[in-house]
This record gives sequence, structure tokens and C-alpha cells, in this order.
Amino acid sequence: MAFLLGILFLLTFTTYARYGFNTDEHVGLSRASRWWTFFASDGKDVTSSDIDLFHGPGPDAIALVLQELIPGLSYDSRHLVCALFGVSGIWFTYQLGRRFAGEWIGFFAALFLTLTPMWFGNMFLNHKDIPFAALMVASSYLSLRALVDARVSRLHWLKTGLAIGLLTATKATGLLAPPLIVAVFIACLRYVPRPEDRPELPEDFARRVSLMLFVAVLGVLASLFVFWPQLFLNGLSEWHGFMSPGRHGGWSGLYPIKYVVITTPAYILLLGALGAGLATFRRNATIVASAIVFAAIFLGAASVGAQAYGGSRHFLFAYPFLMVVAAYPVAFALERLSGSLARNGLIGAIVLCAASTIYQMYRLFPYEYSFYNVLVGGIRGADGKYDIDTWRTAHREALEKIEGRIPPGSVVRVFSCGPKIDFRMHPQIARTRNQKRADYIISLRKGRECLAEQFEGLPTVVEVQRDGVVFRTAPATSSTSQPRLKTSANLPS
Repeated sequence: MAFLLGILFLLTFTTYARYGFNTDEHVGLSRASRWWTFFASDGKDVTSSDIDLFHGPGPDAIALVLQELIPGLSYDSRHLVCALFGVSGIWFTYQLGRRFAGEWIGFFAALFLTLTPMWFGNMFLNHKDIPFAALMVASSYLSLRALVDARVSRLHWLKTGLAIGLLTATKATGLLAPPLIVAVFIACLRYVPRPEDRPELPEDFARRVSLMLFVAVLGVLASLFVFWPQLFLNGLSEWHGFMSPGRHGGWSGLYPIKYVVITTPAYILLLGALGAGLATFRRNATIVASAIVFAAIFLGAASVGAQAYGGSRHFLFAYPFLMVVAAYPVAFALERLSGSLARNGLIGAIVLCAASTIYQMYRLFPYEYSFYNVLVGGIRGADGKYDIDTWRTAHREALEKIEGRIPPGSVVRVFSCGPKIDFRMHPQIARTRNQKRADYIISLRKGRECLAEQFEGLPTVVEVQRDGVVFRTAPATSSTSQPRLKTSANLPS
């Protein structure tokens, strides 16, 4: 596990600046800037527009503080902070499996989460869903331990309150989930095992529940004070968007789980199915609880008509529980296989599967979240049917290719529907909303005004592609003597 964490930290600090900015990052930056302005003005600026409790400013605020402390990080500080949240989510997944199911289950759960491209790719750029997912598993694990461990230190209670407070700073409505998750685990720990194997709850369980509520309230109040100080001055009267369901369109009940099935490595799905069946047969409480939580998240969202888009990224907080379930049959087999040949064969099979996923993620870098498994023929089979580069982060690479063609000291105009932050990173490139005045156009398959079909006939100068699938192209226009660059990241709608 120490080796895995070392690799994760090495990858984080060497590659975080290679990832493009997503289409929502300018909104998070604006939210954090308003928070910063409030404190910089000594509380005189109480503007609260564009700040809501549904999308908390916590991760964005931390990134902005880091950017102020280390200006050289610039806007990439957001990716570094997000990636570290992702690593912490992997760590707490390990801790959850290790503490309640066994060392090997914890390790393989962490390994499988690392090798899930949807998690690994999003953890470098998804500043909303990855911190929320990491803090969800952290607060659930810490709360569960606080309620069932034989002895609980004051430091543990402090960490639990801190995790709950930070969870509030990502999505306040997420506070509803940890109590339900913890309740499922406690019920399974109490009633799933055979009578002779059932653990007893601590004698002071009721007192611990009361103390849990106390530290949770303190954590939430501290989070509100730090990240939403305007709330204590304005109240809720001037706040906008406390919850904003319906703003991003609807989904059918099968939409998110469908994306989990086609974007998760197939061997992890197979192990997950085996793990759920085996745990039910052998009455393993932790694995059964993890399977129930994973399934309940999707069923619950469907029952209330929750909104989702962009594949399964809104459900990243469910992935750690799937990985705990998938780790169970591997750990079970390792513990019971006799003879080095059988054990080495199993380990070899896992290594081959892991190596295959790593190779595919390497070929997609830095767009690992566009991974599709063999059930749909990989990314080539998904091209034209499912979203490719749904975050449109290939826009950054497209601008870099354009910049490489610009003579020193000159400035060109680019028309695109890509992320706004990208242009701040390239002083030689000016963004224009007038297509006729543009020197270069970045065309997409997504984004109305930038759909690739509108620019047919223009010469394509640069393409951004991975594994034969075009992410972005750039055509050139006739407003300059330079050839027009048609940069398009072909994004199936």
C-alpha cells in the first residue's frame, strides 16, 4: 500500500499540469474569488450571488489560497488540489476495507479504484465530484469507526468532525448520505453474520450517537463559518441556488449505471458480481453492506428523479464501495489457495488485467476519463455512440498546438466553445466570439456554435486524437495570411 501511495503521489506531482481545464472550472474559480474577496475586504463585501450551498466553494477556495501562496502554480493549483483529494479517497477506501474486512481487501480495493479510469481521470480535473466522493468515503469510514470501535480517541472525533465539515463545503446536500451509509453498515455488521459470529455493539453506543451528532454539528458550523461567512450576515434571504435540480436535464433510471458498466474495466465488474454473490453466501457483513450501499445509491437517485449528465461522474462516490466488493473474491482466493503455483497464477492474472488497464490509460493520457471497456469495443467502439472527452479538456492541448504555430510576439484570434481558463494560460491567443474575425477555429461535436459539421471545407491544420479517435480539430479561415487551423475535439453528443 505504501508503494501504491508512492506511485500515486509521484504521478500527481509530475502530471497534474498536463490536464486540461473543464468547462465548469471558471464557475468554481468565480465562486472561490468571491469567497476570497469577502475576507480580503475584511467582511465588507457580502456579495452572495453565484455562490450556493449545493456546490460548495471548499476545494476551489483551497486551490485559490494555494495559488496565492505559490503563484507559479497558476490555475493548475486546482488540479493539484483535486488530485490530492482523489488520492485521499483511495487511501480511505483502503482503510474501510482493511478495518472491516481485512488487509488484502483494503489493498485490492484501493488498487482497483486507482485502476478505474473514471476515478483516476476525474481526480485531476473534476473539482466538484472527486472531493465530494473522497470526503464521502472518509466521513462514512470515520463515523463508522467512532460508533463501533472499542476505544475512540479525541483525535478521532476531531478528524470525524473535520471530514463532515469539509463534506459540507463540497455539497451540503451530501450530508444526508453518510448517516444512511453508516446505518447500513451497522445493520449488516449486527444481523448478517451467523449468531455465533455477530459482534456486539459498544455498551455506550447511544452516547456515541449523541457525540457523533455533536461533532457533526460543530463540523458543519465551522465549515459554514469558513466557506460561507456571508450566511451569518445575510441569512438565506439573498442566497441563490441552494439546490438546483433540473438545471442540467434529466436522465432515465438506467443512464448512470449503464455508464458504470461500460466505463469500468470489465474484470472489476466481474469481480464485483462474484464478490456480491460470495459475500451473500458466506454472510460477510462488510461486503454485503458495501454492495447494498452501491446499489442503493443508484436506486435512490432513480426513485427521487435526480438529475445526472456526463456519464456517471455524479456517482463517483459510489465507486469505493464497488471496489471493496470486487476485492473480496481476490482476497478470499489468496487466503485459501494452497501451493505457490495456484497463488502465483491468481496474482499473475490480476497483474495482467491491471497492466492492460494501465496501458490503455497511458494511451488516453490525459483523457483517461474517456475510457470505455471491451463491452462496447473500447474507445473506438464508443466513438460516435457515447461521449468522448465530455469535459472538453482537449481544448488545452488544441490551443498548445495552435500556439506552436504562432510567430513570437504575435497574437491570433481563436473562436471556440471550450473552457475559458485555457485562454488565460496562453497570452498569445485572444478569444473571440465572432467567428468571422477568427484566425483559427476549434471545432467540436458538442457545443452548438462549435459543431465540427459547420466548418466542413476549411483546411484542418491540427488534430487532437488518442487511439485513432479525434478529440479536437482546428480549421483555418481567410482573415489572416496564415493557414487557418481547424482544431476539433470530436465529441459525440
